Amino acid sequence: MSKLCFVTTCMGRLAHLRESLPLVVAQRDCSSVVVDYSCPEHCGDWVEASHPDVRVVRIPGQATFNRSLASNAGARAADAPWLCFFDADVCFESSFADTVLPRLVTGHYYRPHPIVDNGIVGTFICEREAFTRIGGYDEVYEGWGGRDRDLYATLQFAGAKQAEFPSALLRHIPHGNEDRTRFHDVKALSTIGNVNGLYRHIKLDIMRAIQGSLPRAQRDNLYEQVTAFVKRSTADQSATLSVGLPPSALPGGSAVRRTFQYALGSVVNKTSGPENASVVRSEVPPAPARPAETSVRALYASLTPAQRLEVCFDWNYRCPQRGLLRTFVTNHWQITRPAIRSDFFTTAQQQLIHDVFRSLLAPEWYPRFMRQLQEDTHGHPWGTDQSIALLGTPDDGPFQLVFTGRHLTLRADGNAEGRAAFGGPVMYGHAANGFTERAHHPGNVFWPQAERASQVYRLLDGAQRGLARVPRKPLETVLDFRAAGERFPGIPVSGLAPDQRSELEQVLQVLLDPFRKEDQERVRDCLREQGGLESCALAFYDEDQISGDHWDNWRLEGPAFVWYFRGTPHVHAWVHVARDSAVPITARKGPFLFVGQDPLR
Repeated sequence: MSKLCFVTTCMGRLAHLRESLPLVVAQRDCSSVVVDYSCPEHCGDWVEASHPDVRVVRIPGQATFNRSLASNAGARAADAPWLCFFDADVCFESSFADTVLPRLVTGHYYRPHPIVDNGIVGTFICEREAFTRIGGYDEVYEGWGGRDRDLYATLQFAGAKQAEFPSALLRHIPHGNEDRTRFHDVKALSTIGNVNGLYRHIKLDIMRAIQGSLPRAQRDNLYEQVTAFVKRSTADQSATLSVGLPPSALPGGSAVRRTFQYALGSVVNKTSGPENASVVRSEVPPAPARPAETSVRALYASLTPAQRLEVCFDWNYRCPQRGLLRTFVTNHWQITRPAIRSDFFTTAQQQLIHDVFRSLLAPEWYPRFMRQLQEDTHGHPWGTDQSIALLGTPDDGPFQLVFTGRHLTLRADGNAEGRAAFGGPVMYGHAANGFTERAHHPGNVFWPQAERASQVYRLLDGAQRGLARVPRKPLETVLDFRAAGERFPGIPVSGLAPDQRSELEQVLQVLLDPFRKEDQERVRDCLREQGGLESCALAFYDEDQISGDHWDNWRLEGPAFVWYFRGTPHVHAWVHVARDSAVPITARKGPFLFVGQDPLR
């Protein structure tokens, strides 16, 4: 018997299946099932002729595609203890099975990580027994999208733990939305995304409330209610949907009746995917403009007293080794002992922390930071080598969540520390190809920042270059603001020509691009109060220069502004920006770890 059975479905996707199935068949110690769901291209015939060892399941007479029903039929035909579900447009690297099979542990299900292409979201591995126990995919879902997240949540509800395998083992075949909606009645992804997303929210709310699953008849009825409500909300945005729960008996003989009320609102922080409306439940206030801080408050409320003892500190807490904790920064540290991805935090708490992390970044930069964290921790999943601390109390005073790890320090503070951009010093970095990177830093996600800064240097004339070049670079932890009147190394920005100054403005924007809009604005506000870029100087350092006409080490500095890009031996970028030069900082060279934490050498 094989160890892992691949299951896919096909209705009008034969071209994709021709590309993906041979890669699956080549996997060692694995078997495969293809479900021909009334495929107009007769994919089952092609599979039987081209790959006779693959089991074909036929579901004839269907005009619309029910992917859940098709996948469940494929699972019933599987012959292995582990199942890998994938869409016909997903291709596997030849090393997939050899890499993944040794990692499989009972009680877990496995998803690709990081998600850099939404086309691979539905690819996952789970035990056949667990899949059967939860009833498989919910066949109530119609149209495209929604069923995968439902299944993952249901597996967690049943006690399974999520784990990951490298998403680099997968490749998605790009295609248009017409392929996704061809065999569905509803073609508008926004409409079906709202229906399926709201149905999933309500269904899971009910499951948590009753601590059990919903029978098929109740799910059918709920889906009909949701479909009608979404249509009504298109014309009446004030419409609400009330969903009653079964009454619960009380010890005194009475019964308590509960009702959930839902509304569809506009998205505050849209993420990629088909669902384009936010779900607002009456018990929970709408998300404010800063989703990171909203998640911090929810995380704080969820922490037990024992957890708070480990990860919560006073706003002005001073650590014996690190000083005032909210002003400390280093290139590699763990601010507290518990890792995010550990039994210390519940799955829901880990998700809240991830929500904070993601909300602090510009959407297009999120996958790049995920890649950086994975490559800088020997491929470990997000959260394995990162930790957080909560400073202050979100309920009644200033607060800040600090996210730390190798080559990353981020802060979410809701402007509680109003004098400092980002809430305090931050740091980012990347060692894309080992500790000592080659010239031009191939694969380094932050190297484009240096490339852009080097364009300013190319615009300088000979005399200006003499001012801009500095023989030796400073220690990277020298980030304190200089005393009033003290000269900044490099060429003063006030001495640049208009085209040179314009190019430097573009450099500043490139530096800010990775971060959320609120933090970008705070940086610009702080800079403006200190005289803007005109008050700064730009320095390029000759020491350790390895990339020809691209400068590895450079620094933009002003009265209360330091952005230091140290490119050799690999990228470290240190950022300290404030409204006035009295804002303190404690910067050290790491690592600063607790006993037992992975040094990642």
